[in-house]
Amino acid sequence: MNTNLHGKLICCLVMLLALNTVQAQIKGNPRMKKTPSAQPAASKSFSPLSKDLISLYQSRNPRTMARTAKPVFQNNGLNKFIRITGDRVLLDVTVRGDEQKAKSDLQKLGFITSAVYGKIISGSLPINTLPQLETSASLKFARPAYKPLRVSQPFHDQTTSGHNSKPSPVISQGDTAQRSFIARKKYHVDGKGVKVGVMSDSYNSLGGAAKGVSGGELPGPGNPFNYKKPVQIIKDDSSGTDEGRAMAEIVHDVAPGAELAFSTANGGQAAFAQNIVNLSNVGCKVITDDVIYFAEPFFQDGIIAQAVDRVKKRGVSYFSAAGNTSVRSYESAYRPTKFAPFGPDAGTAHNFSGAGDPPRYFQPIFIPSGSTFITSFQWDQPFYSASNGEDSATTDFDIYLLNDTGAIVAAGGSDNLASGDPIELFGYQNTDTVNQTFYLAILKFTGPDVSRLKYIFYGDGAFYLTNPSIPGILAPALVGHAKADGAIATGAAFYLQTPAYGTDTAVIESYSSVGGVANYFTASGQRISPLVRKKPEIVAPDGVNTSFFDPFGNGDISEDSDKYPNFFGTSAAAPHA
Repeated sequence: MNTNLHGKLICCLVMLLALNTVQAQIKGNPRMKKTPSAQPAASKSFSPLSKDLISLYQSRNPRTMARTAKPVFQNNGLNKFIRITGDRVLLDVTVRGDEQKAKSDLQKLGFITSAVYGKIISGSLPINTLPQLETSASLKFARPAYKPLRVSQPFHDQTTSGHNSKPSPVISQGDTAQRSFIARKKYHVDGKGVKVGVMSDSYNSLGGAAKGVSGGELPGPGNPFNYKKPVQIIKDDSSGTDEGRAMAEIVHDVAPGAELAFSTANGGQAAFAQNIVNLSNVGCKVITDDVIYFAEPFFQDGIIAQAVDRVKKRGVSYFSAAGNTSVRSYESAYRPTKFAPFGPDAGTAHNFSGAGDPPRYFQPIFIPSGSTFITSFQWDQPFYSASNGEDSATTDFDIYLLNDTGAIVAAGGSDNLASGDPIELFGYQNTDTVNQTFYLAILKFTGPDVSRLKYIFYGDGAFYLTNPSIPGILAPALVGHAKADGAIATGAAFYLQTPAYGTDTAVIESYSSVGGVANYFTASGQRISPLVRKKPEIVAPDGVNTSFFDPFGNGDISEDSDKYPNFFGTSAAAPHA
């Protein structure tokens, strides 16, 4: 490698880690004011329904509360991600045995199937029918098909105007930053002959697509620049923010001659996986997406990653947003203890301290006022739902969030032996008017010791820089299908901090997720030596203009001279690539 180039790469990496470290931690060494004790919130659920589904049913049927005696947390940060339409809730159901028989059994309960992929069936069920799932022989486990995390924020609309006879479309500055405009001019290529598939929440939920076509932002009948073939819609979502349309505008800026297709990534993991295949089936040779499901495996390729690899074998180039979680992750060897903070029936605590330091059973976490803190916690055992039922978790862990007085305010406490998946999810919303310190505790409920623990937190929150330090904080956070062998994970660099705009080397955004998370299992669940894929493979521009999409709600940024909103995040980078 060229010595100068190698030096620049090292400098860039150091800068990236420094920026991410600043964003993900704060100084302090807080301690809990009161020692926790046994409490009802630490009670274990042995239902094949997740706690969020149990709580949802209880909220609609309050008379069952006393009988079931399950804790319901008041500030559940995952509630806003549960998809409820009328009296139905969207589910990801992991099934036993034959998938088609399971599908038939579920339909007898009123289940409407949207997709089947591997051992996961995505679809909706009447909320009042949820208890009947517990007696279904086909059911392994059911959880809400939480709305996937998009790596940007909602927008507000801004209209365009012009005085020319032909409209002047809004062109992404990323086209200049990555010099694709030079490639079009020099090599006379504009994407013609290639079909590009885009996946996000929605394309035309807000009804602005026709205006985009007439303004030259998108291809279709009425496009003033003769790009007449319309975007092919495989499946849209009526409740989205049209982030997919913003991504499609970027693709059209970079490769205006390319055909476009869109399918939502919403609807559950099986629906997302199947829609990847569906885009390939209609001829897409390039596909890009910008979402992640909270329940995607960290240490194994889940069904969405498997779908990516499937279309890759067909010759598809798959570009996936790396994510905006930087190094907001904890990853460490499991350090078992005999300490049982909530009594002998709730399990024993993991020790967060390093060798030679006093034991620490409660890890301090900073959560700002008004913020939502969502955690996906996993350990190194295979997922039943990813392994096609060939292997599964044999250890049951739980994770708890406690306030300063030792009270449990949120928890992930499902029965992992029942679900077969080594994962706990929980969310918490700090509704207080002040920033607060909370504490995480990880307890092993039953099963053999494992080697590795990892959690990622989404939304707002930060690690404390404690003394002594907690080993394992600020770990890589690029996980899920972007880590698939067949995916090209795409990080982000602000377009004004690229060589085309005056910098020697592109500066990676501080929030762009860092790779380095190993796979410990094959897709079918066999343990392997740690496999670390080099992720992200590339970086592309973000912070660019579209005609309407405002991901941060701030309108136009002051750094550019136009009036159009700027689209930040790896969501904007992936369609440039």
